[in-house]
Amino acid sequence: DDIPAHLRDHALFVGYAPADTPSIAIAVIVEHGGSGGAVAAPIAGSVMEWWLANGNPSPALDFDFGTPLEGTQP
Repeated sequence: DDIPAHLRDHALFVGYAPADTPSIAIAVIVEHGGSGGAVAAPIAGSVMEWWLANGNPSPALDFDFGTPLEGTQP
């Protein structure tokens, strides 16, 4: 690329999966990464694939904004 790295656009991708009953939402920003579709989307895709295959690694990450997490004040 002819553009110096520090002048390149940031790559951004935001998504969720699966489409019908989402269990993960993700935002990926790659500083000076260029195109979001070429750089940030594959990173998000890998994370979402892992999540969907392995599930939630920690109950503390199960965010239901209507219910306080265990051990927190309502």
